[in-house]
Amino acid sequence: MNKYYIFTEYAKIMFDDKYIDYHIEFFMAGLNAIIKKWLNNGCLESPEEINRILQDEYKHIVINK
Repeated sequence: MNKYYIFTEYAKIMFDDKYIDYHIEFFMAGLNAIIKKWLNNGCLESPEEINRILQDEYKHIVINK
């Protein structure tokens, strides 16, 4: 399975299967930015809080299988 599966499936649904590589890069950059900021700030928030932040940012990614 593709390691970016959820992002690929989301891009196919939301963006009519166009420019998937660009959409994956966009989402991965955001995910990495949040994690890097958390680490650089000394991990003051709990992992659960970071999870909630990520869920809020990516709440529109809903893939039904």
